[in-house]
Amino acid sequence: MKDWEDYFWPHVQKEEIGCWFWRGCLNKRGYPQFHFSSVGVVDAGRFLWQQINGPISNGFVITRICKARACVNPQHMLVVLRKDLPKEPAIERFSSKINKTDGCWFWIGRISPLKYGMFFFNGRDQGAHRVAWQLFKGLISKDMDVCHTCDIPHCVRPDHLFLGTAQQNIVDCMKKGRARHPKGEEAGKAKLTAEQVLEIRRLYNPETMGYTQLSRMFGVTPTSIMAIVRRTNWRHI
Repeated sequence: MKDWEDYFWPHVQKEEIGCWFWRGCLNKRGYPQFHFSSVGVVDAGRFLWQQINGPISNGFVITRICKARACVNPQHMLVVLRKDLPKEPAIERFSSKINKTDGCWFWIGRISPLKYGMFFFNGRDQGAHRVAWQLFKGLISKDMDVCHTCDIPHCVRPDHLFLGTAQQNIVDCMKKGRARHPKGEEAGKAKLTAEQVLEIRRLYNPETMGYTQLSRMFGVTPTSIMAIVRRTNWRHI
């Protein structure tokens, strides 16, 4: 049987700057993923650090001092308490997920089924275009939508955005031939995001994770969970 090193090192590219970049799989956040039969799927940098230095105690996490998420060089890593982990400013996290062109700024992070960028901000998932407005222009009043002049849902360029009421947004859509009935999280009374709906369907199990347990987990009624599982609601995803 092959040792883990036979699988690990072919995916490592050592650079003169000191980083050892992982050329294997990366997760959605850009961190290196190593799959080995005896350990499953783990962070490649954390795995290598433990092979050299020993196990990491519960409550401790790895942070990379080089700031390169794909780096697996143990000398670039510190083990710190999770509560002491420095939080990356939201604007830095946000900016790392933008592909800027001469025109639109395209969102390259998570995308909803309706083609809008998604970003976790202020304790909840929000449309990336709405977060862009809040980060670069200011607050959004409750009666306002964030609309696009470019009509590209995953564009987050601030000067391609404008505020309008829900009615103004509908009129703008009709003028541009984009009028449609809102679905899912776009509906005014929606309490869940598309990502949460997909997670509910993934977790549902009539024996171990039923409607009542899921309703408590996601803060909605068991009837709502049943409608999601049976696709009576959220049929578009």
